[in-house]
Amino acid sequence: MMDILKRLDLNLLIAFDILLDERSVTRAAARLSLSQPATSAALARLRASFNDQLLIRSRGEMFLTERASALRQPIKDALRAVAQALEAQDSFRPEAFDGRFRLAMTDIASFTLGSDIVQDLRHKAPSAAAEFIALDRSRLYDWFRNDMIDAAVVVYSADEGLYESEHLFDDELIFVASKTHPLRRKRAQAFSRLTAYPLIEVSIATTIMRPFFEEQEAIGHKWSPMVSVPQFLIVPSMLQDSDCIGVMGRLAARKFEDMGAAAILEISEPTPVVHYRLIWHKRRTHDPAHRWMREMIGTIAAKKR
Repeated sequence: MMDILKRLDLNLLIAFDILLDERSVTRAAARLSLSQPATSAALARLRASFNDQLLIRSRGEMFLTERASALRQPIKDALRAVAQALEAQDSFRPEAFDGRFRLAMTDIASFTLGSDIVQDLRHKAPSAAAEFIALDRSRLYDWFRNDMIDAAVVVYSADEGLYESEHLFDDELIFVASKTHPLRRKRAQAFSRLTAYPLIEVSIATTIMRPFFEEQEAIGHKWSPMVSVPQFLIVPSMLQDSDCIGVMGRLAARKFEDMGAAAILEISEPTPVVHYRLIWHKRRTHDPAHRWMREMIGTIAAKKR
C-alpha cells in the first residue's frame, strides 16, 4: 500500500473526488477554484497515476470507467475521515475525553505539579485518567519510541531532532530541616552555620549541587553527607526528631512547610536553580488531546513561576 501512496500525489485526491462527482472539467474547476487548464492537467496526472482513463467522453458526455467507479466511494470515505480528524482537532472537548495521559517525572516534580493536574482533570476532563510514571532517563526515549508515555518533565535538554519541549518553571534547590531544628528561626544565615549539622544528600540532585558544594569547600566550608537517599520525598520523614539538614526544591519545601513537615533554612549564598521542561515526541505535537494536556500543564506551571 505504501508503494502506491508514494507514487500518488495525495493532493490530487480532492480533484479526483470532485471530477468524478461533476463529470465535467468546467464544473470541477469552479468547485476547485482552479482554471480549466489546471484542472485538465490534474485529470491527466490522475490518469497517469491510476493507469486508467477514469473519465471517458461519449456522445458529448463524460462517463466513469469501471476502475473509477470502484475507487470513487473508498476515496470519498477516506477524504471524509481526514476532514473529520482535522475538525476534531479544532473542536476537542476535554469534558468528553475518556483517555489516559501518561506522564514521566521525578518524585519532586509529581509532588509539585501532581495535585494541580489531578484537580484540573477532575473539573475539566472528569472522564480522563492520569498515570504518573517514575522518570528513568535510561529508558525515557525507548518509552517515547514505543508510545508508552505521552510526555515527560525533565531537567535536561531533549534531542531536538525527534522531540519538542517547552519551559515549565524554575526551582531553586535549598536546605530544609525539621520544624524544631535549632537553626529554624534564624533569618538568612551563612552557609557555614549549616555545616555543623549532618547532611542528608539526595542522589538525583548531587550533580546539580556539586559545583555549589565545591565552591564552599574551596573557602573552607566542607560538608560531607551523612546519609544519601534516592528521592526528595524521603527527606522530610528523615528530618523528624533529628538535627539533620536536607536538600529540596523550594516549591516542594514550601508545601512541606505548610503541612508542618519541614522548615526552610534560608542562607545568604545563592544556590543552584533547576530548569524544568516538558518534552514529547514530535509525532504527538498536533494530537488534539495531547495539545490540550500540554496547555493544561503549561498553565499550571506558569503559576509556579
